[in-house]
Amino acid sequence: MALKRSEASLKRAPARPANKRDREAETEAGVLLAGSDAAWTRDAVTFRLTEQRKRELRALSHDGGELPSPTAALDQAIELAIAARAREADHQPVAGRDEPDIAALADELRDAARALAGAASGWQEIRAQLARVAADCAELRAAIASAAMLADGVPVGETDAPAPLREWLERQAGPATAWLVVKASWLGKRPASAGLSTWEFEARELGRDGQGHASQAESCRVLLGPAPADGPLARLDRDGGCVLSCARNGQGWRVSLRCALEGGKLGEAFAELSI
Repeated sequence: MALKRSEASLKRAPARPANKRDREAETEAGVLLAGSDAAWTRDAVTFRLTEQRKRELRALSHDGGELPSPTAALDQAIELAIAARAREADHQPVAGRDEPDIAALADELRDAARALAGAASGWQEIRAQLARVAADCAELRAAIASAAMLADGVPVGETDAPAPLREWLERQAGPATAWLVVKASWLGKRPASAGLSTWEFEARELGRDGQGHASQAESCRVLLGPAPADGPLARLDRDGGCVLSCARNGQGWRVSLRCALEGGKLGEAFAELSI
C-alpha cells in the first residue's frame, strides 16, 4: 500500500533538477513553450550572454574608471540605446515637409555667382565709359576755352592753362606723324571725379618718326587723364615723371608710360591709355 502511494506521489509532482543551471534551462524552456509575452510578465528577468556579448558589454560600460557590475553595465547599455533612438527620432523628416533639393540649391548658387560676375564686368565697363566721357568733357572744355581766347584775340599758346594731352599731340604732331616720344615731368595731380584724378605734366617732344631726336622742342603744360587715382598712374606721384610713347590709334592716340633708365634707355611700360 505504501509503495502504491509513493508511485502516485511521483506521478503527481515531477522531481525538479538539483543543479541550478539545469533549473534555469528548464525555466527558459518553459518560457519558450509559453511564448515571449509570458517572459515579460515575470517580476525578474534573467539574461544569459555569450562570451562575445559579455566582452562587448564590458567594453561598452568600462570608461577607464571602476568597472560596473553586469547589471549596472546592462542598465547603461539600455540608457544608451534609448538616447540613440531619441536622436534618430529628432532627425526623422517631418511628414508633409519637403526635403531641400541640394542640386537645385547648387544651381541657384551657380546662377547667383554668374550674375555677380556679370555685374562686376558690367561695372568695369561703366567705369571705363565714364573715364572716356570725362576725358571728352575735359577736351571739350579746353576747346571752348581756346575758342573763347581766340575770339578775344589771345593766341592759344600764350595762355597758362594746361591743354589735354590729346589736343597737344594733335597740334604737335600734325597729320603726317605716326608717333611721338615725349618727356613728361610731373607737376601735380587734380581730382577729376569720384575715384578719378588728372595728372599735370610739363611735356617736351624728344623725337618722332622720320626725324629722330628733337632737341630744340619747346615744353608745354599738358593734362593726362582722368584715370583711377589708385591705379598705375599713381606711380607718377613718387617717380616725378616718365617718358610717353605716343602712337596714333585710329582717331586717337595710344599712350604708353615708361620709366627712363640710365644710358637713355626706356623701361617696360607700366601703364597704357587710349586717348
